[in-house]
Amino acid sequence: MLAIIDAGSTKIDWLFTDRKGMEKGRHRSMGYNPHLSNSNIDLDDAIIADLSDVDAIHYYGTGINSQVFKDVVRKQFKPYIPESASVEVMSDILGTCRALFGMNPGIGCILGTGSNSCVYNGRDIVDMIPNLGYLLADEASGSCIGRTLLSKFFNRSMPQEIALEFKNTYNLEKELVLKSMYKTDAPSKYLASFAPFAAENKSSWIQSMMKELLKEFVAQRILPYDGAENYRIGFTGSISFIFRDLIEEILKENGLQKGIYIKRPIDRLLMYHTQQNDKKD
Repeated sequence: MLAIIDAGSTKIDWLFTDRKGMEKGRHRSMGYNPHLSNSNIDLDDAIIADLSDVDAIHYYGTGINSQVFKDVVRKQFKPYIPESASVEVMSDILGTCRALFGMNPGIGCILGTGSNSCVYNGRDIVDMIPNLGYLLADEASGSCIGRTLLSKFFNRSMPQEIALEFKNTYNLEKELVLKSMYKTDAPSKYLASFAPFAAENKSSWIQSMMKELLKEFVAQRILPYDGAENYRIGFTGSISFIFRDLIEEILKENGLQKGIYIKRPIDRLLMYHTQQNDKKD
């Protein structure tokens, strides 16, 4: 049995299939980032039961930027899988590209809890602007949206009626916000918890704010790539899927190709790996 795992900071999608792509099990669990020292992959009984029958795992996850973190992830599966099972651990941005483009080139982008982008040649990542995390980068991500909303609320630059709705939706006691920001292990996830407000509020002020954030993402994460206008551009993640109309406006304004949007890449990853297995057979 084959396991395909798409692991973000907020949630993990699990898909178990046979070698021909027939689904045997599907699960969702809490997110995971190996950079958090006290964090482990959330494995419930149903997931453990399915892992006991796998012969190959393809794991795509956030925070997989060195061999050290690949080994951290691989080690967590060992107690639950057959000794002969293989475990391939890869970055979420490679998973995004495989889901979006298969074996064709393109610029792959993630807009979820965090954000990222790269140039993909149909097989490998060949160029990637460094991601400096939620404090210095993560443009237009869930954490960026949350940080922007909180800043505008406390700085009193948010329209009064929107500020009232924001206050009624979340606990905005200053002490709690500061504690969650600076004294917890997952501040980016905390910031991203405010992003649904922007997705659900259809006011022109929110739309204007989001367009500015998305413009910054395109300016910082797409336009610097050589020949960006010649590539198909694809996006995964809930933020990009919700705000795809705004993204399309910005791509057009910058002379870039029309975007491809996938909310969750896992089913397209199944197609990719099924095709790879067919080639091997």
